[in-house]
Amino acid sequence: MGTPSQSPNQDSQQSETQTEAADSKPLDVSLDAFVDVQAQATTSAGATVAAQTSASSPNETDEGEERLALSMIAEGNLAGGLERLVGLAEAATLTAAAHWRRIGRLAFPADPILAKQAYEKVLTFDRSDVRDAIHLGHILKREGDLAQALKVQEDALTLVPEDDARTRCALLIEIGDLLRMMGDLDRALTCYRTVRETAGSLAEAEPDDPSLQRGLSLSHEKIGDLLQAKGDLPGARESYSRALAIRERLAAKGSADAAWQRDLAVSHHKLGELRRVQGDLAGALQNHNAALSAFQGLAQADETNAGWQRDVAASQMKIGELEMAQGDLASAENRFAMALAVAERLAADAPDNPTLQRDLSGSHIKIGDIKMTRGDLAAAEESYATALAIRTRQAEAQPQEGTRQRDLSLCLARMGQLLLVRGDLVNALKQCAAALEIRERLVAQEPGNLSLKGDLAAGLGSLGKVMKAMGRREEALGILKKGRSLVAPLARDSEATLWRDYLTSFDAEISSLET
Repeated sequence: MGTPSQSPNQDSQQSETQTEAADSKPLDVSLDAFVDVQAQATTSAGATVAAQTSASSPNETDEGEERLALSMIAEGNLAGGLERLVGLAEAATLTAAAHWRRIGRLAFPADPILAKQAYEKVLTFDRSDVRDAIHLGHILKREGDLAQALKVQEDALTLVPEDDARTRCALLIEIGDLLRMMGDLDRALTCYRTVRETAGSLAEAEPDDPSLQRGLSLSHEKIGDLLQAKGDLPGARESYSRALAIRERLAAKGSADAAWQRDLAVSHHKLGELRRVQGDLAGALQNHNAALSAFQGLAQADETNAGWQRDVAASQMKIGELEMAQGDLASAENRFAMALAVAERLAADAPDNPTLQRDLSGSHIKIGDIKMTRGDLAAAEESYATALAIRTRQAEAQPQEGTRQRDLSLCLARMGQLLLVRGDLVNALKQCAAALEIRERLVAQEPGNLSLKGDLAAGLGSLGKVMKAMGRREEALGILKKGRSLVAPLARDSEATLWRDYLTSFDAEISSLET
């Protein structure tokens, strides 16, 4: 359902690329924000294994120790012999854990099934390194098994001493993220606020420790994300601004530190998205241009880093969306074309990488949006069909993964709107109904997620329009009234212009059917 000031293929456009730059952070970002992960590359368990195996080969040592232990038992020293056998078993366990940990970290990017099995083995043998739980939690989250991911992280938290505040903060960030995804926004907010209070105290006690400042900024950012999801835009803006202020100071002190520069870019990205939701397109463009400048600096410093290239492309797409909303189609098209070129190159280099395939489909959608707005329906359909093929494969491969299902619904909706404009009402109905079915299911799973509610409202509006065009007035009226009841309280209570625009559009459509 388009808004009055935007193109007819606007369906949920404000969130189409929202996660591209902001959420593609390194896996250990929450831990790295509080602890120097690289300095801890050798865990206590790994050091123990190394010490135990440095003098001789494991087989020779084990066989000798086992013979000695059995000899002691045969001679009547049961306690001493058993103690030696227990030591052997513990050493073997740590060695096995180290091997499985290595497999998990090597397999993580390419073989998530093997990586999951490896980390499950590690946690069976050795729970001393919290990163193992974080890695397994990320794999489970990617699979859509949020409940199990939450259990893994919460179990890990119980093993962290109370005085290890940094590691506890890192895990609470992970737990808060999962709770948010599961729709438990209040508990997630409690986690983030606990981190903010703890990180604030740590940073005040050690003001010269940049990792603590970075951790504090991350807590502000997470609170901003959640407040925005709850519709508290002023609160979200305050939190994002606090995160930005910290990151500006860090970036100024360590201009060569890529992580700090990227954090700064992400803060600008988040503020830009918030200002766009509030209807401040000029301010949003200012923030996104600042983010693009930072991302380009990182990409130029390391042209081999695919992550930096992705960030630049995503930032170009955000600016293109703003330019498109302001009517500058030529500039927007150029930016979308640049993003598509990057996506095509990266996807060709790693054809089995699902994230890069998702980027590629998103770029094709944006090109389709431009073609649709220009009235070139054939070219728009070609772009949408390319994106739809990618997103259908990804959704079928991960049917429980909410992001993949949402991606598919967005693409189905785009195709449905195009078919409506073309006059192919039967197929438009099929596409819009399929998109709506996914969106209803996702909102049922995360009832507090306003982005998903926006998708649902758009889907109801699109289906209502198709029904109206088919002459099915009563059915169209029922669907549109359902959409209106969804957005009316949000239009009343939220500062987001999206809800007021939706309400205005629903009222106009309903009025046209009732007169």
